[in-house]
Amino acid sequence: MSELFKNNHSKIFWLVIATLLLKLILLPFAQTVNADAVSRIYASIGWMENPIWSTKGVWAPFHFYIHGIGLTIWNNPIYMPKIITILFSVSTLIPFYFFTKREFNKEGALVATSFLAISPILFHNSFLALSETPYLFFLTLTLNLLSKGLRENSALYILLSGLTITIASGIRYEAWIIIAILVLVIFLLKRWKFFFLFNITALSFPFYWLLSNWLETGDPLYSIQGT
Repeated sequence: MSELFKNNHSKIFWLVIATLLLKLILLPFAQTVNADAVSRIYASIGWMENPIWSTKGVWAPFHFYIHGIGLTIWNNPIYMPKIITILFSVSTLIPFYFFTKREFNKEGALVATSFLAISPILFHNSFLALSETPYLFFLTLTLNLLSKGLRENSALYILLSGLTITIASGIRYEAWIIIAILVLVIFLLKRWKFFFLFNITALSFPFYWLLSNWLETGDPLYSIQGT
């Protein structure tokens, strides 16, 4: 938290608080009419009632773990999934701000983050238990950590970026493509130590999921073909 208050970073803190309060005010009026969101809530309820470590499936499993754990804390399938998703949505603003500030434009970072906060599709999705919102949080966190690691020559941040993108890959399969792109970027930069560190963490879930699906079904691409 201390970093937020240095060098005028308090502005992003207040933007996050304002966005959170606005969404909590609107929460009682939000209705879940998206079939995918409803089915994901029921799947999360099933995981809450029988928590297991998934070894195969069509959907990537981490999203159900997140909401299943949340429902264990407060078993309210109407509000708890929405609250979790709202928290992920507003938390995304912080790594997005610091990434944009570092890599693009210091003055424009807050403006860009403000537009992200009110983006219609992202604002709408933050009231639904869809996987896009937590996926976007972990993806943005990955970009910020990777950027910081490369700029500061920090192996720790590179490892953390690999960890966050592998979590994202357990939420949505689009992250698998992003992993390949980021691996290529680090390769082209010829940062060989970071290339190894990022790969060993970033590829951990995709490797596990392909292997476990193959052992369970005989087809490593069972989940990909299912989707």
